[in-house]
Amino acid sequence: MTKNDIIYRVVIRIIHLTMDVEVFTLVDGNNRDPSIVGSTMFDEPSEYPVIKYKGLMTLIVPWDNKIMGFNKDGSFVIAGNDKKGNKNGSGDEAEFNIVRSIKIKNKNTLIFVDSGNHQIKGVDLNENGKHYVYTYAGSGQKGDKDGPALDASFWLPTNIAIKRDGTVIVADRYNHKIKGISPDGIVYTIAGAEIDNENDDLPLENSFKYPYDVAVREDGLIIVADYRNNQIKGIDLDGNIFTIAGTGEKGDMDGIGSEAMFDRPCDVSVRDDGTIVVYDLGNSKIKGIKIKNPIKSAIDF
Repeated sequence: MTKNDIIYRVVIRIIHLTMDVEVFTLVDGNNRDPSIVGSTMFDEPSEYPVIKYKGLMTLIVPWDNKIMGFNKDGSFVIAGNDKKGNKNGSGDEAEFNIVRSIKIKNKNTLIFVDSGNHQIKGVDLNENGKHYVYTYAGSGQKGDKDGPALDASFWLPTNIAIKRDGTVIVADRYNHKIKGISPDGIVYTIAGAEIDNENDDLPLENSFKYPYDVAVREDGLIIVADYRNNQIKGIDLDGNIFTIAGTGEKGDMDGIGSEAMFDRPCDVSVRDDGTIVVYDLGNSKIKGIKIKNPIKSAIDF
């Protein structure tokens, strides 16, 4: 271990120890008594975008191999059909293999994950209903390759987020990495390292194990649902990984971030007030995380 490695670990440890983090339950999905007002149950809630489409506020939802729109006039297909495949072009002829995580690129463009095809795709929306689907990044071959967007490769990516500068952040799940797609079309690794998919040992320091979802705070901090490590992690502006909350052990415990426990967290989002909202899959709960001091980089404290 080099001197720089030691300094890095000490700095990250200082950040972790000085962070004032609180974890709390927002919604308990185990409360399934229909006689109780507010009783709820869910499998995997997600944050879906809302756009103005043909003058109506419309909810955009991934639906197996389709992208659906829902508004007060009913539901309709934006792109895709009941066929599983990999085909771009006209929205009604496009074919996908498990659509996930749709985000708004701009008022006329949606970016989404075509997970089974190992690609990130886009769909340009037209008021006449003739939408166009195209590949945003990924060759379509499973792999782990950075570089020009259409030559790059992912392995079952699951979710994306978009930064204010237009960079698309990708949870490249089976590569155990968080990747970025720059506005000029270059795929690059932000954080993460190769690990053995067959090895189910203890969590690895400063890495991810099947990262499932990503979100971005206003200050640029990337939030990661580190699924198999049972933790919520952050990536600072310098690309350093640190744990925000979770011991790494599977469990269900609120309280101080370093003592909190999750069971396969799989969705994260950030509220306007900075609260991180987590879907804790194994515990069927939606939890909140409050970070009470700002984090920018590994030496900014």
